[in-house]
Amino acid sequence: MAGRLWLHPQEKAAVSKVFDTVDSSDLSQVSPWSSAQAEDMARVTVDRITSASALYYQGMVHFADGCGFYLLADVANQHFQKLLEDGLHFLSEQGLGGRRSVGLGQFKLETAPDTELGVPSLDNNYYWLLSLYHPTPSEVQHHRVLDAARYKLITRRGWIYSPDDASQRRRGIRMLAEGSLLTRPPVGHVVDVEPTNGFPHQVWRSGLALTITTRRWRHA
Repeated sequence: MAGRLWLHPQEKAAVSKVFDTVDSSDLSQVSPWSSAQAEDMARVTVDRITSASALYYQGMVHFADGCGFYLLADVANQHFQKLLEDGLHFLSEQGLGGRRSVGLGQFKLETAPDTELGVPSLDNNYYWLLSLYHPTPSEVQHHRVLDAARYKLITRRGWIYSPDDASQRRRGIRMLAEGSLLTRPPVGHVVDVEPTNGFPHQVWRSGLALTITTRRWRHA
């Protein structure tokens, strides 16, 4: 909130290494992103009936060197890894989010070596969602994955971009939000979100669960 971050002491030390000559004991003047008012882009909209124009400003956010978004992926083999990397390279050139037509949302893709989350296996766990999750009907009805769970439901919609057709809104779906806690191991599935009026190709949204385990706690 208001450009502030809540950091663990180990994260605080790691951040200080990203920003050269910064003391880890005082990060008050450091920000991983910038959204200064002076960087707003002037835009114009035109009324479709009267052709009258109206000026407005589009805000922009810039990430500092060494900061940005990241993606964790678990792939079955090198074939799927190449498909994923090709898709990410395409996105880096096309851009993420709105105003891609004016060059916003572009990024430089960097890959990191294979790694593991390194979370210990515990008895009587909660499964803590790091991703959005869409359970299958079987998980809800038979495996009862939502029993005694603590979760928040959100609706995901959005636009579909394709070189073969005009942009359309994808079908909205309800998903469990990141940070939800489940008492049974979730799996999830990939959901068809193709618009009901058709589209030149299939459109999917991943509802597969990425979790870490955390020890169950009790209320005092």
